Amino acid sequence: MAERDRQVHADWSPGFRNEKHAAQWITTLETYLFSFIGNMQVANLSAADFAGALKPFWLTKPETASRVKQECPGVMSGCRAEYSAWRA
Repeated sequence: MAERDRQVHADWSPGFRNEKHAAQWITTLETYLFSFIGNMQVANLSAADFAGALKPFWLTKPETASRVKQECPGVMSGCRAEYSAWRA
C-alpha cells in the first residue's frame, strides 16, 4: 500500500493548496498508517485494518486521528484505481 500511496501523492500533489500541505499529507500517512498497513496489499485492506492503524493514537491525538481517518477513503480510492490500472 505504501508504494501506491506515494504514487497517488505524486499524482495528486499538484492539486494541493501549497507545497507544505502536500508534504504534510504524505508525512502524516507515513507516520500514522504505513507502519501498520503500509506493507499490505491494497486488495486485502479492510476497514478493520484502518481502524487498527488509528486505534493507538485515537484518544491521544484526536485531531490527527480525525484527519488521517478523513484521508483514508481518498487514499483507498486512489490506490484501488492505480491497482486496477496496473492489473489491466
